[in-house]
Amino acid sequence: MLESKLKFLLKSLLFLLPWQTIWIYKEGILNGVKWQYGTLGFYATEILLWLCAVLFLIWYLKKIKLRVTDYKGTLIPISHRDELRITKEKIFLASLLIFLLYALASKYWALDMLVAEQSSLRLMEATILFLLILVGPLNFRESTIYFIAGAAVQSLLGIWQFLTQTTFAYKWLGLASHPVFEAGTSIISNTDGRWLRAYGAFPHPNILGGYLVISLILTTLLFLKSDKQNLLRVTSYGLLITLQTTALFFTFSRSAWLAFGVFIISLTILKIKNKTNNRQFLSLISYLLSLTILLSILFFPLVQTRFSQNSNNEIISTSERISGVEEAWQIISAKPLLGVGAGNYTLAAYQLNPARPGWEYQPVHNVFLLIFAELGIIGAVLLLLTILSIISHLLSLNKNTAPYILCLISYVFLLTFDHYLFSTYAGLLISTVYLGILAKNDNPNLESSRFRFIGIEDPRFVQNKSG
Repeated sequence: MLESKLKFLLKSLLFLLPWQTIWIYKEGILNGVKWQYGTLGFYATEILLWLCAVLFLIWYLKKIKLRVTDYKGTLIPISHRDELRITKEKIFLASLLIFLLYALASKYWALDMLVAEQSSLRLMEATILFLLILVGPLNFRESTIYFIAGAAVQSLLGIWQFLTQTTFAYKWLGLASHPVFEAGTSIISNTDGRWLRAYGAFPHPNILGGYLVISLILTTLLFLKSDKQNLLRVTSYGLLITLQTTALFFTFSRSAWLAFGVFIISLTILKIKNKTNNRQFLSLISYLLSLTILLSILFFPLVQTRFSQNSNNEIISTSERISGVEEAWQIISAKPLLGVGAGNYTLAAYQLNPARPGWEYQPVHNVFLLIFAELGIIGAVLLLLTILSIISHLLSLNKNTAPYILCLISYVFLLTFDHYLFSTYAGLLISTVYLGILAKNDNPNLESSRFRFIGIEDPRFVQNKSG
């Protein structure tokens, strides 16, 4: 009963994750303009997340009773030596805790303490969600299906936004209006006029693009794993891929296009290298190419504009990214060891050059530089140690590393060319869900490992050790 409730809440969270319904209790203002990254608020999905965390804790307390009982009910004592021995799981949890405490401590030297507190809290929430996905009751397919279902709704909304060139505001869903002729709206401008890019429920088309790339990768994995004899399932995955690919195209996010292109090319190379003759894969590649070519022909003027430097918008976009990297190095150089504090990058950019319009202060479009700037060398090293420890643990469970590396390559491209996967609440949760699902990936060895992740022995594991 408890586990079914936890599953329901987790599925709901994965499905509702993109919606930006928020209660703002302090509006951030910078140079007379709304300061998005300094605004303090509480998202509706945070309620779901904390409910999941509480239920998970109760679930954990019930599972801990299995410490000395095998699946037959026979008592098997666990020695203190086993409890105290250092494991890769314990190293990961310890390094993760130290990193989170460091991020929280950064408020004491941050430019804005409240912003740093909120940012570190969201890092904690993202971590909790990662652990809920990795060691919780949902299996790989359940987690993926509900995440993809949420992406399907966003795809429909994004396609509608582009085809009608309209958006609407609705506070209960966290939707904001983005008039195509209003300054600040993400558009493509050419001789035919201004064209609104697809937003979905997100505050920027690039976030929708990254979200859809991650969802498309997971949908592709399900499609390739599916039984080709199950026509209904294969057809459903095909429709989802069509829907998401079309919406991804309408975001006109170059970084997202590149990331998904890299995934498809990498997957093709892997299949060729392994000499895999997979008709499902060949049909998928052929279909994706055909759909992309068709959309590119139909909207060729917009694609051409997006990749040219003849439009003022594209010139400004490119120059802002270049100048943003230079600005990041200046901020890093000022406080290389500790950084400017979690979530405080834009405020540091303002102090560096206070004469610019408020809307120009944006995080650098590179997550690695952003982490260095906000958390310093110490924070970056702590995060790296945490990442290496979980990778080491997962590789010890599964020696077939190619699928992990393949799916992570595209994610690294998204991190390299934008900031939202670290700088926004939605981006953090999307990141941790994706990494948690990939880490789980129906790994049979993880079943005996997942209990040890939360400090208890799986009774089957103990029984096997005892002979």
